[in-house]
Amino acid sequence: MMQFYKKREFGSFISDSFNFFKLYGKNYFKSYLLINGLVLILMVAVAIFGYKEIFAQIFASNLGGESYYFEQYFSDNAGMLIGIGLLTFLLLMILMIISYLYPVFYLKRIAQGAEKVKTDEILSDFKKNAGKIAKLCIGLTFIVAPLAFFVIGFSYILIFLIIGIFLIFLIYPTIFNAVTFLMYDYFNSDRTFFESLSYSIRSQFSYPNGREKSPYWKYWGDLLL
Repeated sequence: MMQFYKKREFGSFISDSFNFFKLYGKNYFKSYLLINGLVLILMVAVAIFGYKEIFAQIFASNLGGESYYFEQYFSDNAGMLIGIGLLTFLLLMILMIISYLYPVFYLKRIAQGAEKVKTDEILSDFKKNAGKIAKLCIGLTFIVAPLAFFVIGFSYILIFLIIGIFLIFLIYPTIFNAVTFLMYDYFNSDRTFFESLSYSIRSQFSYPNGREKSPYWKYWGDLLL
């Protein structure tokens, strides 16, 4: 069994990742594809049955030379189209949440001693943590995302001064790592969302004891690889 919670150097990230998929890869992807596959099938079904009429109207109006026809169709069916759009967006959000939180719950069970994790166990973890997942989504949407967009936008402005190009290569991996750390810490500790957010940002640049050199570059380099 692998040791999950330990200090790792840059090379260990790579080797331990290969070891993980060697030991647990088959079981990991089996449940991952099954859970995500159900959501994907549902999304495709909504897209096909919900939007096929829209595309049919677009092509029909173009072939008939009646460009105003589609505008009239949208006006007459605005409520239905908006509802389908919201449902598709909701399913996309669910798919993103599953994609990001699945490894969090999977690794937590493996670290607790499980040799194999069943699909219904992962689904149970999602259900049991529904409240925390809702808080996470709200925090990411209204706190983390606006701050991230501001920092990224400011970096793009600095592209005209050349330094922005360098900053972008630093900022994207840093934000991704911070969000990943946030999710793992939030669901593996008793910290609140804001406490985990603070920890995830601080841990990018220093260890808790504050005496060792910054781990920033090994986290940054591992993500790029």
